[in-house]
Amino acid sequence: MAVDDGVITKVRSLRAHEDVRTPGNDVLHEEWKEISEEDVLLVRHYAQRILEDLYDDRPAVITLLKAAGRDADDMIPF
Repeated sequence: MAVDDGVITKVRSLRAHEDVRTPGNDVLHEEWKEISEEDVLLVRHYAQRILEDLYDDRPAVITLLKAAGRDADDMIPF
C-alpha cells in the first residue's frame, strides 16, 4: 500500500478514501443520481494529488518502494 511504503501520507490516504473512493463506489454500485460539480471537482483534486505523489518524482518513489522490500526493478520511470 502506498501509505505503508511512504509514497503518500496517511492523511492523504484517509481523505482520498473519503473523497474519491466513496463517491466512486456510490456511482458504480448505487442507483443513478446526479453528482454535483463541487463533488466532481473534489474527486478530481484528490485523484490529481495522489497521481502527483506517485509520478512527479518517480525515481524517489521507486527508491521508497525498494526500501520497503517491494519489487520495483521492473517499474518504468515516467
